[in-house]
Amino acid sequence: MTFNKRTDAVKEAFSQQGLDGMYVTNLTNVRYLTGFTGSAGSLLLLDKENHFFTDGRYIEQSKEQVKNCKIHIVGSAHYLAIKKQKLIHGNFKIGFESDCVSIALFDAISETLPNIHLIKTSGIIEKIAAVKDQLEIDSLKTAIEITDTVFSQIIPELKVGAVEKEISAK
Repeated sequence: MTFNKRTDAVKEAFSQQGLDGMYVTNLTNVRYLTGFTGSAGSLLLLDKENHFFTDGRYIEQSKEQVKNCKIHIVGSAHYLAIKKQKLIHGNFKIGFESDCVSIALFDAISETLPNIHLIKTSGIIEKIAAVKDQLEIDSLKTAIEITDTVFSQIIPELKVGAVEKEISAK
């Protein structure tokens, strides 16, 4: 499944729940949906468009990694950019990852975007991610091969009196 197929699957899922969009803040889910590996990013998925938000540290990285979204480089909270750019209109129902969003963040988004309805969601992306696509299967195979190689080299070193630091250094 490509990143486009992943975001399409999420859009289908939130549409079935009567939502107009979803605001994704969990970095693991942001990475799953966009390929972005940085430490600061969020994602606004709407029916016809995808918006990725990050800060100035990740200009080049986001250009290289994020291909399925409009990229917004912002110097403030991402939800402030959503308001400033008028990406969500009044009465939109926007899902958010209730397992990952703090009460403080929820309150800040609610105050900043008072005309939208924030709807708790749980596990939408995780359910989709549970079924592995070919890219993930290939990555797992590569990781297993690397692990097997490392273990075959390290196991002969494991003896009484071996020092963990020395083994981990090898």
